[in-house]
Amino acid sequence: MPSLSRLALPPLLVLIGIVTLLPVADARTLPAAEGRAAAQRTRVRVPGEFERIDALLLGAAQMVQFHPQVLVDIVAAVHGTIQVVGLVGFKDEREQVATLLDDAGLPPDAMTMVTAPVRSMWARDYGPLTVLDPQGNPYFLDATYQGRGAVRDDEVPEHLGRRFSIPVVDLPLTMEGGDLLSNGRGLVLTTQRLLKRNEQEHGYSFEDVWGILKLYCGFTDWVALPSLQGEPTGHLDMYLTFVTATTVVVGSYDPAVDPDNAAWLDWVARQLAGRETPDGPLQVERIPMPRHDDGHWRTYTNVVYANGVLLVPTYAECCGELDGQAIAVYERLLPGWKVIGVESTSLIRRNGSLHCVTLGLSELPTAL
Repeated sequence: MPSLSRLALPPLLVLIGIVTLLPVADARTLPAAEGRAAAQRTRVRVPGEFERIDALLLGAAQMVQFHPQVLVDIVAAVHGTIQVVGLVGFKDEREQVATLLDDAGLPPDAMTMVTAPVRSMWARDYGPLTVLDPQGNPYFLDATYQGRGAVRDDEVPEHLGRRFSIPVVDLPLTMEGGDLLSNGRGLVLTTQRLLKRNEQEHGYSFEDVWGILKLYCGFTDWVALPSLQGEPTGHLDMYLTFVTATTVVVGSYDPAVDPDNAAWLDWVARQLAGRETPDGPLQVERIPMPRHDDGHWRTYTNVVYANGVLLVPTYAECCGELDGQAIAVYERLLPGWKVIGVESTSLIRRNGSLHCVTLGLSELPTAL
């Protein structure tokens, strides 16, 4: 049975009404109507990434070794706007990060470092999913993480829960953070691979997964979307992002470059356009997708939201003109935001970009 809190803290989940947190066997058989009622009763929600956050989690451990300039560029771009929490695995890494930031002219308070059982930089995928109760208090959902070969990374949500005094609840799904995007108003987009994985590993049906998403996260609408054909992560954030509760940016391939994925993304755009949300119909905006003929799946939707600053991956080696077009799309959609391009060629060569190595943390009750 999923534990209500592995931190021995006050039972936050009880006070928000999820007294019906079920054993996995019961959650699997949850009828759709009951799941919908549970979501409405609890009135919990997963915030959109474009909303205000208290801190930006950064997978500094691996980055300081292989992508030091990207690490510096991220911290420098958001310094003064949001506090960065850097995950490091041991003392030597902590010292390496401190030296790197100092050499770049950044002050010691530019990053709060947290030593955790972490080996990789993919904070988005192994980090916790933040859910807010009706009073705006947070709790962390901890899904099973099996990606990128870093077994200990699966312990990070529990570690962060202790560090920030936030209850941690087991989410009975196997999932990576890149598999799920929320508009903050009840709509969730997931990969179809999330369904397939949980069918294979847990025997869950479509209805089972939907019941769990409603019960634990308060979602009221769900669309399961395909992954890009041939792209190694299979994640949604490689071609899609919400910029507001009613605006979603979907990538667009030139059919002459990638006809199969061009057709897939056009289909995705049609499925989402006009979908009703509590704030009005969903508007779809398109953004160019860079080439990947060299095996590197570049993306302009793998972005970072940081309280009025948006970081967009750029790729100077190949895509200067497209870089400018992508930044212009976000400047138009997010007036008043500061849109900054961050050179991400080294990251994309490891099958990820800016969104993959970061995670927003909301309503932290413990000061950094």
